[in-house]
Amino acid sequence: MTKKLVSALLVLCMMLFTAAPALATEGISGMTTSDAGIKFIEEYEGFSPYVYSDSSNYYIGYGTRCNPGDYPNGITREEAEELLRQELKAIEAKVKNMFATSATIITQNRFDALVSFTYNLGSGWMNSGEELYNYIIRGNYTEMDLVNAFGVWCHVAGKPVKGLIDRRLGEAAIFLYGDYSTGESTRYNYLIFNPGDGTVDSDIAFYKSGEPYGHLPKARKKGYTFNGW
Repeated sequence: MTKKLVSALLVLCMMLFTAAPALATEGISGMTTSDAGIKFIEEYEGFSPYVYSDSSNYYIGYGTRCNPGDYPNGITREEAEELLRQELKAIEAKVKNMFATSATIITQNRFDALVSFTYNLGSGWMNSGEELYNYIIRGNYTEMDLVNAFGVWCHVAGKPVKGLIDRRLGEAAIFLYGDYSTGESTRYNYLIFNPGDGTVDSDIAFYKSGEPYGHLPKARKKGYTFNGW
């Protein structure tokens, strides 16, 4: 009787273990950006009832692409949110595909953070040459590894922009803590480096608030020795 009971329990455990991957896959396939994630994106994109251009593309609402002649009478915030949700579907699919092959477990906050990040920047970062992608695929990173990997994507015309710095730190906080706050970060500080005629691997670095900066990057210039900032 005891052996039969143990055998039955083993079979049940094996059945449950086998079923788990299917349930996980189903969870990923049905995931969409949360309402908190949508509000975060809307806050940073800003709202425009009429079509506008950034010199290369045309947008409306919360930064959704359109044609220059679309929506001659403008749109409401409700219509803009619906357009945003529709445009996010393609981005959500790309983020799901990435998580499906990664060592980092998908959660709603991680999903939302990367959807916002990709909506703003495009999916060009999803390749093995990018630190953020590698950290997520391998699942091996520290808090500040990830913050810096998000944070470096904050440049316009080669210079860091505060609005993008705030957004990147916000996305990192969503990913790590499920914190959807917007505005200037209280978790992290950053330094911008000006190497003059020299070069530096990254002109911005992020540090945890209330802790020493620790290691600073070195600048380089041919024929010179770097003595410090």
